[in-house]
Amino acid sequence: MGVGAVVLQTGRARLYELGGLWRAMPRTLVLTMVGALAISGLPLVSGFVSKSIVITALEQAHRPGLEMVLMLASIGTFFSVGIKLPLYIFFGRTGSAPCADTAADPPWNMLLAMVLTAGLTLAVGMFPDLLQRLLPFAASSRVYSAQHVSHTLQLLAATAIGFYILRRALVPGPGILLDVDWLYRRGAAQVMRLCAGPINRINDWVGELYQRAGVGPVQQASGSLTHFDRRGIDGFIDGLARHTLVIGDGLRRIQTGKIQHYIGGAVIFFFLLMIIVMLY
Repeated sequence: MGVGAVVLQTGRARLYELGGLWRAMPRTLVLTMVGALAISGLPLVSGFVSKSIVITALEQAHRPGLEMVLMLASIGTFFSVGIKLPLYIFFGRTGSAPCADTAADPPWNMLLAMVLTAGLTLAVGMFPDLLQRLLPFAASSRVYSAQHVSHTLQLLAATAIGFYILRRALVPGPGILLDVDWLYRRGAAQVMRLCAGPINRINDWVGELYQRAGVGPVQQASGSLTHFDRRGIDGFIDGLARHTLVIGDGLRRIQTGKIQHYIGGAVIFFFLLMIIVMLY
């Protein structure tokens, strides 16, 4: 909510373009710090209560690996959200952020939402029973034990010292931050290089082999079948049709329609048949 209020009031979302807003947005600063310290797990805020409950459960379950991961997450969160973010937004050099002269706290409705959330965070942090009474086995976890408080303060103090040592290297500026997308961007580049190189050459070789061993013989066989169809089958059928037409034309001429012609033809055919019988 605090960062959203800053973006709304300044119109800037890049950290290196901000700075010196603590005078112009004091209420936003206080409420943002409550949320930042809560998410970092500082005592007297809700994050410390929830983190202590989880750490106690991990200790009782003998899960040191997960406990270590949770501690590292607390260090990273306090390093980035608890220190770096509010430092360079509200206490950075004003000269690089002219928006600090015109910025102001957000409207009352946004401040009201932030006040209610911050109040709930402080209430749970100061009175952990509000949360513990809603959980099973609440009596088995003691939030504000000397061990938890001391361990948390030492961890946060060491993180603050580490930030101070690295402060010059952490000054924000324009650039590109590597994220998880770097993996698939680099992977996609390698895949494209593989496709444009070996796979493309294999594809060309397969295509040439197909042209020589597949398309060529098929085209030759198709030409031979076409020639056989035209000269063989079509020639036989067309020749048979031509002879049929010639015979039919001859028969049509013989059919004069006169009875004497038919009788004369039958007599001639009879004598020819008798001659053939007598000779053979």
